[in-house]
Amino acid sequence: MKISRLSLLLTTLLVVIVGSTGPARAMDQAGESTTSQPEAQQVLTGTRWQLVKIISTDNKEDIPGESSAYTLQFLADGTMRVQADCNLGNGSWSSTAPGQLEFGQIAATQALCPPGSLHDRYMAQFPHIRSHLFADGHLFLATTNGIKVEFKPMSLPLAATVLGEEVRTDDADEMQRAVLTRLFDRYAEAQGIAVTAAEIDAFVENMRRGMRAEGPTAEDDLTPEESAQVAQMGRSMIRQWKLNRALHRQYGGRIIFQQLGPEPLDAYRQFLGERQAAGNFTIHRKDFEDTFWRYFRDDSSHDFYEPGSTEEAQAFNTPPWERAGVETRKQPASPAAPGVAETAGMVAGETTGPLAGTSWRLVRFQSMDDAIGEIVPGDPSAYTMTLSADGSVQMQLNCNRAMGTWSVEPASDGISGAFTFGPLATTRALCPPPSMDDRIARDAQWVRGFLLRDGQLHLSLMADGGIYSWESAPGDAGDVPFAAEPDPELEDALRAVGSD
Repeated sequence: MKISRLSLLLTTLLVVIVGSTGPARAMDQAGESTTSQPEAQQVLTGTRWQLVKIISTDNKEDIPGESSAYTLQFLADGTMRVQADCNLGNGSWSSTAPGQLEFGQIAATQALCPPGSLHDRYMAQFPHIRSHLFADGHLFLATTNGIKVEFKPMSLPLAATVLGEEVRTDDADEMQRAVLTRLFDRYAEAQGIAVTAAEIDAFVENMRRGMRAEGPTAEDDLTPEESAQVAQMGRSMIRQWKLNRALHRQYGGRIIFQQLGPEPLDAYRQFLGERQAAGNFTIHRKDFEDTFWRYFRDDSSHDFYEPGSTEEAQAFNTPPWERAGVETRKQPASPAAPGVAETAGMVAGETTGPLAGTSWRLVRFQSMDDAIGEIVPGDPSAYTMTLSADGSVQMQLNCNRAMGTWSVEPASDGISGAFTFGPLATTRALCPPPSMDDRIARDAQWVRGFLLRDGQLHLSLMADGGIYSWESAPGDAGDVPFAAEPDPELEDALRAVGSD
């Protein structure tokens, strides 16, 4: 079965791209400021806090031994991040009126923190929080049962200045996203780049026509929320394609292949170099500067269009919402450009070998870190993977779905070799803990090798980071060849593949 056009569209649009090995994942909200949020929500957007204390109704105070181990961050997309001692979590938040605040369900790791930890007490407050206020620079959150949680602002270093605005963060990727978003927004405004409703409708309909022509039913599987996301995120795709075209027309230069479409690498490099020389942005940390420029200056990590070829000349000729179909070209894995991986045209190449057309369910994850050890899913059927012969992969990750591409280079024995996933896209539901969805989606980008043994598919992570073991889905063993007995040499070879 060929992958449907709409499935490919959803792979690009619906969700967060988590498989990029580049400097940063795609910025889903490039060009969209927080001014579209309710005014009450803007006062919290982008802020980070450290726990000071939890105050009970009898004025008893629980004070953390190290406040930096208990943090809260409000992100612009309506999500939040929380650190509770030895655990990390994420969820959603909303503030629809002044002083009002609520949190959605939080998905968090479940490590056992040291004795004396406030982890349980801290996390237990979030479902009951209904209001907030500021006093003396501190943030106070109040629960329905009268408990108050006090925070102080996190002190973050100045990482960069862009268009007169300070970017304070200790995360190089976050700094890069902030700089690129603001620079691309300014450029799009100067160039008059805009997206019309007609273009979005035409783009989505083009994808649906391709789907209907091939007969799959992916369109029927879309929830109303996902359908709305297609239109919303389609705007970002089209806007980025127009921006890439404008940059290439202005600066020219080489174009690189990406699974999500052509990127004008030399134009990016020249544009950013001019902006930096003009003082539009300054990076204040040397280590962050190296990270920022690596993607744009390291030619060895890219696959370029043949200079002067017809393919290069036509890369930006036809808008994605006017294409009769999406070209199918198998491409080598390459890191997605930070903030520009929203372009149309993600495709899957035909894949052959012992794994093509097989389905699997997760048995375990074995980490090489003794602190993590072995993780076994409570219900293996909640974690499944289908490796389609067209080069696409579909996963069920507990309460979430993932889609993307995969490629394999079998060794001569036919039961081991190199294995990689392209960028995976996942839905973002908050699964009840404990859940392995975040771990699998995050680790997919680091898979480098495979081994078939004793009825199981073992996927190894690079640098000996761990092994995911999958068993054939019921009734789908097919003609997959397996090694009947453990083979130390094959295991060593598998780890060698994963040590790049």
